[in-house]
Amino acid sequence: KRLQRILRVQDYYNLGYLHYTAGEFPQTAIVTGEGLRLVRMGPKQYLHYLKAMSHYQIAVRASEPLPADTTADSTARVRGAQFRAELDREGRRRAVAELRRAITEFSHMLSSPELEPSAREWILRCNEQIGSLAAGN
Repeated sequence: KRLQRILRVQDYYNLGYLHYTAGEFPQTAIVTGEGLRLVRMGPKQYLHYLKAMSHYQIAVRASEPLPADTTADSTARVRGAQFRAELDREGRRRAVAELRRAITEFSHMLSSPELEPSAREWILRCNEQIGSLAAGN
């Protein structure tokens, strides 16, 4: 805020590292099934959490099917159906890849007793979505 500019992830890491070297672990809000929960985590764990949530959100967006075709011309609808099906398949493939990356990032949080339940919950959620996307193929 003092520099009057948008912060980058590197800036957050540096701030977290300053807290870490001073022995301070400020509380951080993480998302759980019950809602937000405040936990104490170091800068590396927080970055893994941010990356995992980013991969998860990308996967959710990629897995959403394309909206229905409302083209009035039936010939154009038929030609576009195959292309749309291929785009949906590619979106599901990308979503599965992003979910696997999210699982990798969440697994870095399993070593902390305070973060382990939330990490397991998110890993389970990712695995369930991978299963549902595989069943949709």
